[in-house]
Amino acid sequence: MKAETEMKAETEMKAETEMKAETEMKAETEMKAETEMKAKTSTKTAMR
Repeated sequence: MKAETEMKAETEMKAETEMKAETEMKAETEMKAETEMKAKTSTKTAMR
């Protein structure tokens, strides 16, 4: 029983960590894309 409980806890922790990492990566990618888009827009405006 103890081993089963520990395995379950480990699996849940792993899933949580992976979800968190995925969310952070996604947020980072979106922020980066947004920043690049803004930079391109301001460059276009400056070139006119």
